[in-house]
Amino acid sequence: MTSTEELNCSREEQHLLRDDFTLFPGKCAAVRVTLYNDRVVVEKRRASDGQNGRVTPKADTVRLADVIGCECGRARSTYASNNSRLSLTSLTTKKPPNDTAAAFLCLHSYPYNKPAASGGFRRKRDVIFRVNKYDTHEQNLEIAQKWRLAILLILRRVTVENEEDISAARLPPARKLLVLVNPASGRRKGVQIFNKQVVPIFRDAELDYDLVVTNKQFQATEMAKTLDPNEWQGIVVVAGDGLVYEVLNGMMMHQDPSSVLKIPIGIIPAGSGNALFAAVMSKTGEQLAKLPPLHAAFLLCKGGHHPIDLVSITTPIRHIHSFLALTWGIIADIDIESERFRWMGKPRFTIGTIIRVLNLRRYHGALSYLPAENQEQYEHLRIPAAKKKVKKRLPRPHSTMDTTSEGLGIPKAHLPRFRSLNADLSKIEAGNGLAFSEEFIMEDDDVGSDDPEATESNPLQANGFIPGPNHPGSSNPSLEPSSQSSYLPPKVTDPLPEGWTTIEGDFVGILLTYMSHIAVDVEVWPRRKFDEGVISIQFMHFPQSRRNMVEFVNAIQTGRHLTLPFTRSLFVKAFRLVPLTKPGILTVDGEVIEYGPVQGEVLSNKPHIIIPTDQFQST
Repeated sequence: MTSTEELNCSREEQHLLRDDFTLFPGKCAAVRVTLYNDRVVVEKRRASDGQNGRVTPKADTVRLADVIGCECGRARSTYASNNSRLSLTSLTTKKPPNDTAAAFLCLHSYPYNKPAASGGFRRKRDVIFRVNKYDTHEQNLEIAQKWRLAILLILRRVTVENEEDISAARLPPARKLLVLVNPASGRRKGVQIFNKQVVPIFRDAELDYDLVVTNKQFQATEMAKTLDPNEWQGIVVVAGDGLVYEVLNGMMMHQDPSSVLKIPIGIIPAGSGNALFAAVMSKTGEQLAKLPPLHAAFLLCKGGHHPIDLVSITTPIRHIHSFLALTWGIIADIDIESERFRWMGKPRFTIGTIIRVLNLRRYHGALSYLPAENQEQYEHLRIPAAKKKVKKRLPRPHSTMDTTSEGLGIPKAHLPRFRSLNADLSKIEAGNGLAFSEEFIMEDDDVGSDDPEATESNPLQANGFIPGPNHPGSSNPSLEPSSQSSYLPPKVTDPLPEGWTTIEGDFVGILLTYMSHIAVDVEVWPRRKFDEGVISIQFMHFPQSRRNMVEFVNAIQTGRHLTLPFTRSLFVKAFRLVPLTKPGILTVDGEVIEYGPVQGEVLSNKPHIIIPTDQFQST
């Protein structure tokens, strides 16, 4: 399309408002401002052709996708400061004439200084117009208020097709948010982050909120149990993923979970992991590394919501709900054992990873799962393997020495093998209530065969705490399994139905995830939708070389670990995990649960998160 055709198309596009203002501050340059449904076009008039004296406009565009609020008023020196927050005289030392009659229109925008992929980030830019068409301030203010009303209608997702649709009666009230801050999360800067980085943005967006700083564990859970769905239009969590976990479990204890789950949850990163924040930023294409609270607060101001998967988790003594992941093995160990380095913030995970890679542990257990139908429809979630460049090297001299294990007199390494399920599994079934339905399973004869604790797990042996009577899920009847059609038996000790697959063996670790990220820099399931409806099981068998582990740690940051030959991934509807090794660590959304058999499935009842749907990237 030529530039002439593009100009004609832009002229044919229906605009909502158009008027002549002057820019402020500066030299009060005259501009023509045009409002469309997605942008504000500012045309500065300047003489550009000296030969024929034509005056051509120079256009600048303000994307409404970058705007979170709009104000109008007059200069502070001409009225009481409590009538408006708009401070204009402080922006310039050159005062325009007749300011007593002028009105001002201010757009609060947060555009990128350069593309996010190039390291850009959002920063505040106020665009201010001076309205001085009439001799009285009231007449000029009426024009400014009409523009403000039109812009707020668009920002609050009200359809505006023409000037007749601009009506105060159609403007929804400002959203009311419940803000929960965990002052002990991460590096203990949650309150500081909210006051200094979030409050100014919420003020620009005219958001109404109530602030609660939690002072004890599970306080957020107790609050979520009694929420009034009609009172709040969103819950903002200023913490890590742990507080989101508390809120969701409290919602599921509510007397009407379906209604309270419609309240969307937003996240301001102030924890160590911040997986939900990373997933939201990844889907919207926002900046992750620079000024994360600012970018998260910007998305909260833009509004919108989208459902996410919620997984029902059952242990022998309680029933809980998870939105992120269940981990056993190396990932759980890194997460929990690095707690002693919490003061370091995110680097604590790096330290924990180094310690565990240098000291790999073996975890023996049985993993059962119900495969998802049409596995091929999820293949797009596995990123293609990177093509390796083949480098030509000089041939290495060959030795005539026999370097095989037999030649060196080293016993042959034990490799996992398969055996029939008709073999002696009575001991496992008796201890854990399992009924294996797969024809063959993996075994390892030298692990746990002589240790009775290796084949019979006690769910009350836990490295974490055992919940008391006041703990969520300990005895509350509202946490009973969902009434929806379930793929799982009611108890983890009940036999599994037909059609399940079971793998028993030694593992380095098992990750069961239903989110694209499990940390800001750990993307375990690339391109996953928030409501995919399936669980990804990712695991590695034991043993693994340190070289493999280093390659795995580097690859998991971008999801490339799924292409490694020693990593397996499955897409399932439901699962059951039975640890058969000595007591270890099991985590759900980063929180330690009792060590023992655990099972889970995706629920049809889904919570919502705050995310702008117009910026949402579906793939």
